Amino acid sequence: LAAGKELFTGKACFACHGMNGEGNAIGPNLTDHFSIHGCDFTNTIAVIKNGVPAKGMTPYKDQMTQKQTEQLASYVLSLVGSNPANAKEAQGPECK
Repeated sequence: LAAGKELFTGKACFACHGMNGEGNAIGPNLTDHFSIHGCDFTNTIAVIKNGVPAKGMTPYKDQMTQKQTEQLASYVLSLVGSNPANAKEAQGPECK
């Protein structure tokens, strides 16, 4: 998780998702139990690798190894339920 957190900071994910994954005017909240693009590890990896160009998210498949992508996905999923201050409203279906 420490390596994933370092990637979250180093790749500037916080610029769109907030320092604590709370989301902002650009990116969705990563800490709630809702997701626009799927809730599991596989979906999270796909979003990181392929991005969401229509929403402005960069694809990182050429910028990170598979292991780094997995580390970042693990970190992102670890944020669920962390309940940071100023969290953006939920978007997408509820993850069950």
